[in-house]
Amino acid sequence: MRGLDILLAPVLLVSCHAFRTNDATGAEQELEGLPRQYVVPNSKLVDISGYFNGKVLMMHHVLYRCCKSDADGLGVLKAESADTSTNSCSSLVGSGFKSFVHFPNPKCVVAYSALPSKVLPLVDSSNAKVVGELIDLSDVLMKGKGEVTLSNGRQVRCCTAQDAPASVLVQPKKENLLDGTALQKLHRIGSFNKKKCKGLLGKKYHSWEKWIGNRCFVMSQDIPSDILEVLKWNNAAVPVPEPEQPEEPEPPQQPVQPVQPVQPVQ
Repeated sequence: MRGLDILLAPVLLVSCHAFRTNDATGAEQELEGLPRQYVVPNSKLVDISGYFNGKVLMMHHVLYRCCKSDADGLGVLKAESADTSTNSCSSLVGSGFKSFVHFPNPKCVVAYSALPSKVLPLVDSSNAKVVGELIDLSDVLMKGKGEVTLSNGRQVRCCTAQDAPASVLVQPKKENLLDGTALQKLHRIGSFNKKKCKGLLGKKYHSWEKWIGNRCFVMSQDIPSDILEVLKWNNAAVPVPEPEQPEEPEPPQQPVQPVQPVQPVQ
Protein backbone atom coordinates (compact mmCIF):
# COMPACT_ATOMS: atom_id res chain seq x y z
CA MET A 1 0.00 0.00 0.00
CA ARG A 2 1.29 3.49 -0.84
CA GLY A 3 -1.09 5.77 1.03
CA LEU A 4 -3.81 7.48 -0.95
CA ASP A 5 -2.08 6.85 -4.30
CA ILE A 6 -2.90 3.14 -4.03
CA LEU A 7 -6.36 3.75 -2.60
CA LEU A 8 -7.60 6.21 -5.23
CA ALA A 9 -5.95 4.50 -8.17
CA PRO A 10 -6.90 0.93 -9.06
CA VAL A 11 -6.22 0.31 -5.71
CA LEU A 12 -6.16 -8.21 7.42
CA LEU A 13 -5.14 -13.16 13.53
CA VAL A 14 -4.16 -17.89 13.47
CA SER A 15 -4.51 -16.47 16.93
CA CYS A 16 -3.73 -12.93 15.81
CA HIS A 17 -6.81 -12.91 13.58
CA ALA A 18 -8.87 -12.77 16.77
CA PHE A 19 -8.67 -8.99 16.32
CA ARG A 20 -11.08 -9.19 13.39
CA THR A 21 -14.76 -8.80 14.06
CA ASN A 22 -15.92 -10.33 10.76
CA ASP A 23 -19.29 -8.72 11.35
CA ALA A 24 -20.70 -6.09 9.04
CA THR A 25 -23.97 -5.88 10.99
CA GLY A 26 -24.76 -2.27 11.71
CA ALA A 27 -21.90 -1.03 9.55
CA GLU A 28 -23.69 2.22 8.81
CA GLN A 29 -24.18 2.84 12.53
CA GLU A 30 -20.47 2.20 13.16
CA LEU A 31 -19.46 4.71 10.47
CA GLU A 32 -21.59 7.44 12.00
CA GLY A 33 -19.76 7.13 15.32
CA LEU A 34 -16.19 7.32 13.98
CA PRO A 35 -14.45 10.73 14.08
CA ARG A 36 -14.50 11.89 10.46
CA GLN A 37 -10.98 13.36 10.57
CA TYR A 38 -9.59 9.81 10.70
CA VAL A 39 -11.74 8.42 7.89
CA VAL A 40 -9.75 8.17 4.64
CA PRO A 41 -11.52 10.33 2.01
CA ASN A 42 -13.52 8.46 -0.63
CA SER A 43 -12.81 5.11 1.04
CA LYS A 44 -16.33 3.66 1.24
CA LEU A 45 -16.06 -0.14 1.08
CA VAL A 46 -18.58 -2.21 -0.89
CA ASP A 47 -19.14 -5.96 -1.15
CA ILE A 48 -19.32 -6.96 -4.84
CA SER A 49 -18.92 -10.73 -4.39
CA GLY A 50 -22.33 -11.48 -5.90
CA TYR A 51 -21.46 -9.93 -9.26
CA PHE A 52 -18.80 -12.54 -10.10
CA ASN A 53 -19.19 -15.65 -12.21
CA GLY A 54 -16.48 -17.81 -10.71
CA LYS A 55 -13.22 -15.87 -10.75
CA VAL A 56 -14.29 -13.15 -13.16
CA LEU A 57 -16.73 -10.29 -13.56
CA MET A 58 -17.52 -9.26 -17.15
CA MET A 59 -18.56 -5.72 -18.07
CA HIS A 60 -18.58 -4.39 -21.65
CA HIS A 61 -16.49 -7.31 -22.89
CA VAL A 62 -13.81 -6.74 -20.24
CA LEU A 63 -13.00 -9.42 -17.66
CA TYR A 64 -12.11 -8.30 -14.14
CA ARG A 65 -10.53 -10.28 -11.31
CA CYS A 66 -10.77 -9.56 -7.57
CA CYS A 67 -7.33 -10.10 -6.06
CA LYS A 68 -6.49 -10.31 -2.36
CA SER A 69 -3.44 -10.96 -0.20
CA ASP A 70 -5.45 -12.01 2.89
CA ALA A 71 -8.67 -13.94 3.45
CA ASP A 72 -10.33 -11.03 5.26
CA GLY A 73 -8.47 -8.26 3.48
CA LEU A 74 -9.50 -5.63 0.98
CA GLY A 75 -9.73 -6.66 -2.66
CA VAL A 76 -8.14 -5.06 -5.72
CA LEU A 77 -10.18 -5.16 -8.94
CA LYS A 78 -7.92 -5.63 -12.00
CA ALA A 79 -8.82 -6.00 -15.67
CA GLU A 80 -7.40 -8.98 -17.54
CA SER A 81 -5.04 -8.19 -20.38
CA ALA A 82 -5.77 -9.40 -23.90
CA ASP A 83 -2.05 -9.28 -24.71
CA THR A 84 -1.06 -12.15 -22.48
CA SER A 85 -2.31 -15.62 -21.67
CA THR A 86 -1.23 -15.22 -18.03
CA ASN A 87 -3.87 -13.30 -16.11
CA SER A 88 -3.36 -14.57 -12.58
CA CYS A 89 -3.65 -12.18 -9.66
CA SER A 90 0.07 -12.56 -8.91
CA SER A 91 0.86 -11.29 -12.41
CA LEU A 92 -1.81 -8.57 -12.42
CA VAL A 93 -1.12 -7.17 -8.92
CA GLY A 94 1.96 -8.76 -7.40
CA SER A 95 3.45 -11.72 -5.59
CA GLY A 96 1.27 -12.97 -2.73
CA PHE A 97 -2.05 -11.99 -4.35
CA LYS A 98 -4.60 -14.56 -5.52
CA SER A 99 -8.24 -14.65 -6.54
CA PHE A 100 -10.73 -14.10 -3.73
CA VAL A 101 -12.39 -17.45 -4.57
CA HIS A 102 -9.32 -19.31 -3.27
CA PHE A 103 -9.92 -18.10 0.30
CA PRO A 104 -12.37 -19.60 2.82
CA ASN A 105 -15.74 -17.82 2.90
CA PRO A 106 -14.81 -15.90 -0.28
CA LYS A 107 -15.73 -12.22 -0.32
CA CYS A 108 -14.70 -9.42 -2.63
CA VAL A 109 -14.80 -6.15 -0.69
CA VAL A 110 -13.29 -3.19 -2.55
CA ALA A 111 -12.97 0.57 -2.20
CA TYR A 112 -15.78 2.25 -4.12
CA SER A 113 -13.42 5.01 -5.30
CA ALA A 114 -11.13 2.40 -6.88
CA LEU A 115 -13.82 0.78 -9.03
CA PRO A 116 -13.21 1.01 -12.80
CA SER A 117 -15.63 3.36 -14.59
CA LYS A 118 -17.15 0.45 -16.52
CA VAL A 119 -18.13 -1.32 -13.28
CA LEU A 120 -19.59 1.72 -11.48
CA PRO A 121 -23.03 1.64 -13.20
CA LEU A 122 -23.53 -1.99 -12.16
CA VAL A 123 -22.67 -1.24 -8.52
CA ASP A 124 -24.75 1.95 -8.41
CA SER A 125 -27.85 0.44 -9.99
CA SER A 126 -27.87 -2.57 -7.66
CA ASN A 127 -27.19 -0.65 -4.41
CA ALA A 128 -24.17 -2.74 -3.39
CA LYS A 129 -23.91 -3.22 0.36
CA VAL A 130 -21.64 -0.74 2.13
CA VAL A 131 -19.65 -2.66 4.76
CA GLY A 132 -17.23 -0.05 6.07
CA GLU A 133 -14.63 2.63 5.39
CA LEU A 134 -10.86 2.85 5.77
CA ILE A 135 -9.64 4.45 9.00
CA ASP A 136 -6.17 6.01 9.29
CA LEU A 137 -4.70 4.73 12.57
CA SER A 138 -1.09 5.72 11.77
CA ASP A 139 -0.94 8.52 14.35
CA VAL A 140 -4.01 8.32 16.59
CA LEU A 141 -3.35 4.66 17.53
CA MET A 142 0.12 3.65 16.30
CA LYS A 143 1.82 7.01 17.10
CA GLY A 144 3.95 6.56 13.99
CA LYS A 145 5.48 3.33 15.40
CA GLY A 146 5.35 -0.30 14.33
CA GLU A 147 4.11 -1.53 17.72
CA VAL A 148 2.36 0.15 20.65
CA THR A 149 1.17 -0.92 24.10
CA LEU A 150 -2.31 0.36 24.87
CA SER A 151 -3.49 1.68 28.21
CA ASN A 152 -5.33 -1.62 28.75
CA GLY A 153 -2.01 -3.53 28.43
CA ARG A 154 -2.66 -4.98 24.99
CA GLN A 155 0.21 -4.86 22.49
CA VAL A 156 -0.75 -4.06 18.90
CA ARG A 157 1.11 -4.20 15.60
CA CYS A 158 -0.07 -2.79 12.29
CA CYS A 159 1.10 -5.04 9.44
CA THR A 160 0.92 -4.51 5.70
CA ALA A 161 1.72 -6.64 2.66
CA GLN A 162 3.41 -4.90 -0.25
CA ASP A 163 0.84 -3.24 -2.55
CA ALA A 164 -2.06 -4.26 -0.27
CA PRO A 165 -4.70 -1.50 -0.03
CA ALA A 166 -5.32 -2.05 3.71
CA SER A 167 -3.36 -3.02 6.80
CA VAL A 168 -4.03 -5.61 9.50
CA LEU A 169 -3.98 -5.12 13.27
CA VAL A 170 -2.32 -8.05 15.07
CA GLN A 171 -1.38 -8.91 18.61
CA PRO A 172 2.23 -10.16 18.84
CA LYS A 173 2.84 -13.23 20.94
CA LYS A 174 4.79 -12.92 24.17
CA GLU A 175 6.80 -16.06 23.43
CA ASN A 176 8.19 -17.51 20.23
CA LEU A 177 7.79 -21.12 19.15
CA LEU A 178 11.43 -21.94 19.84
CA ASP A 179 11.83 -20.21 23.20
CA GLY A 180 13.72 -22.40 25.66
CA THR A 181 15.10 -24.73 22.96
CA ALA A 182 18.53 -25.10 21.42
CA LEU A 183 17.20 -23.43 18.29
CA GLN A 184 15.92 -20.27 19.91
CA LYS A 185 18.52 -18.15 18.10
CA LEU A 186 16.54 -18.84 14.93
CA HIS A 187 14.08 -16.21 16.18
CA ARG A 188 16.09 -13.74 14.16
CA ILE A 189 14.67 -15.43 11.07
CA GLY A 190 11.40 -13.68 10.35
CA SER A 191 9.19 -16.72 9.79
CA PHE A 192 10.01 -18.01 13.32
CA ASN A 193 9.55 -14.67 15.05
CA LYS A 194 5.96 -14.55 16.30
CA LYS A 195 6.53 -11.08 17.67
CA LYS A 196 6.89 -9.61 14.18
CA CYS A 197 4.53 -9.25 11.21
CA LYS A 198 6.39 -11.74 9.01
CA GLY A 199 6.17 -14.52 11.58
CA LEU A 200 2.54 -13.78 12.43
CA LEU A 201 1.06 -13.36 8.95
CA GLY A 202 3.60 -14.58 6.39
CA LYS A 203 6.78 -13.50 4.64
CA LYS A 204 5.07 -10.83 2.51
CA TYR A 205 4.02 -8.83 5.61
CA HIS A 206 6.06 -6.14 7.31
CA SER A 207 5.34 -3.41 9.82
CA TRP A 208 3.37 -0.65 8.11
CA GLU A 209 6.05 2.04 8.51
CA LYS A 210 8.68 -0.08 6.73
CA TRP A 211 7.06 0.68 3.38
CA ILE A 212 7.99 4.11 1.98
CA GLY A 213 5.07 6.55 2.08
CA ASN A 214 2.78 3.98 3.67
CA ARG A 215 0.00 4.55 6.21
CA CYS A 216 -1.82 2.23 8.63
CA PHE A 217 -5.23 2.13 6.92
CA VAL A 218 -7.56 -0.38 8.63
CA MET A 219 -11.10 -1.36 7.65
CA SER A 220 -13.54 0.16 10.13
CA GLN A 221 -15.27 -3.17 10.77
CA ASP A 222 -11.90 -4.66 11.82
CA ILE A 223 -11.26 -2.30 14.74
CA PRO A 224 -11.95 -4.25 17.98
CA SER A 225 -14.26 -2.81 20.62
CA ASP A 226 -11.50 -2.49 23.25
CA ILE A 227 -9.40 -0.37 20.88
CA LEU A 228 -12.46 1.81 20.23
CA GLU A 229 -12.69 2.28 23.99
CA VAL A 230 -8.99 3.21 24.28
CA LEU A 231 -9.46 5.78 21.52
CA LYS A 232 -12.65 7.01 23.25
CA TRP A 233 -14.63 6.13 20.15
CA ASN A 234 -17.07 4.10 22.25
CA ASN A 235 -20.11 5.42 20.44
CA ALA A 236 -18.75 3.89 17.24
CA ALA A 237 -19.32 0.39 18.55
CA VAL A 238 -22.66 -1.20 17.81
CA PRO A 239 -24.35 -1.76 21.17
CA VAL A 240 -25.36 -5.31 21.93
CA PRO A 241 -28.93 -5.31 23.19
CA GLU A 242 -29.38 -6.91 26.57
CA PRO A 243 -32.00 -9.64 26.77
CA GLU A 244 -35.25 -8.46 28.17
CA GLN A 245 -36.06 -9.74 31.62
CA PRO A 246 -39.55 -11.19 31.93
CA GLU A 247 -41.75 -9.25 34.24
CA GLU A 248 -42.70 -11.05 37.43
CA PRO A 249 -46.47 -11.49 37.69
CA GLU A 250 -48.11 -9.60 40.50
CA PRO A 251 -49.45 -11.84 43.27
CA PRO A 252 -53.23 -12.19 43.15
CA GLN A 253 -55.03 -9.92 45.56
CA GLN A 254 -56.87 -11.58 48.42
CA PRO A 255 -60.59 -10.79 48.49
CA VAL A 256 -61.55 -8.36 51.25
CA GLN A 257 -63.51 -10.13 54.00
CA PRO A 258 -66.75 -8.33 54.89
CA VAL A 259 -66.79 -6.68 58.32
CA GLN A 260 -69.02 -8.55 60.75
CA PRO A 261 -71.54 -6.29 62.48
CA VAL A 262 -70.98 -5.72 66.20
CA GLN A 263 -73.45 -7.64 68.33
CA PRO A 264 -75.22 -5.56 70.98
CA VAL A 265 -74.35 -6.32 74.61
CA GLN A 266 -77.14 -8.21 76.38
